[in-house]
Amino acid sequence: MRNLTSAFAVCGLLILSSISASMAQKYQIGIDAGPSKVIARGIDELKIGISFDGDFFYGLNDYFLIGLRAGHIRWASARDFLAEAIANISNIDVSGTPWSLEIIPSARATTKFPNNVVNLFAQAGAGLYIIKSKTEISGLVPDSTGGLRPVSRTFGTDARAHFGFSAGVGATIGQPTPVMIQVYPLYNYVFRDISPNQYFTINAGLVFGF
Repeated sequence: MRNLTSAFAVCGLLILSSISASMAQKYQIGIDAGPSKVIARGIDELKIGISFDGDFFYGLNDYFLIGLRAGHIRWASARDFLAEAIANISNIDVSGTPWSLEIIPSARATTKFPNNVVNLFAQAGAGLYIIKSKTEISGLVPDSTGGLRPVSRTFGTDARAHFGFSAGVGATIGQPTPVMIQVYPLYNYVFRDISPNQYFTINAGLVFGF
């Protein structure tokens, strides 16, 4: 009886060890950065941006992961568009730094070629987009006396929360443990009060597996 109990204990330890070892390889943390580009009308006050992102994934199996993506984009103002909005403006000054914050629960389906360091994946998610697009332009315009008078105009809005989704495909280079390189573009569609945001981000960075 004691031998049987010992055998069960050993088997239990082996099972727990194997589960722990497999679980230790199911977590992935990614750190990315890359450019962003607006592709829709209605947000012409923005131009291009720089994206900084992080994601955490848990592998349900070898081919399917779920997790959370968080990103921050600092947008550059479209100075030419703002200048054209006020006729004959000179001595232009543009103030305000538009930005976006993304908090997106996501899912990823991936290939797993045992003898290949390059694998492909598709990713999609939906969640919260907080966007601040408020930008102010000021300068001088001719007045009725032939002189110049100051003028200013504000575009965009203060920070507001919106619902949106993202989708994209990409590739990883390396093995899940300890580190891989990943590259993937994401299409983002954000539902706004006036006009939806649509923009691409091209993400590149490192994935740490454990």
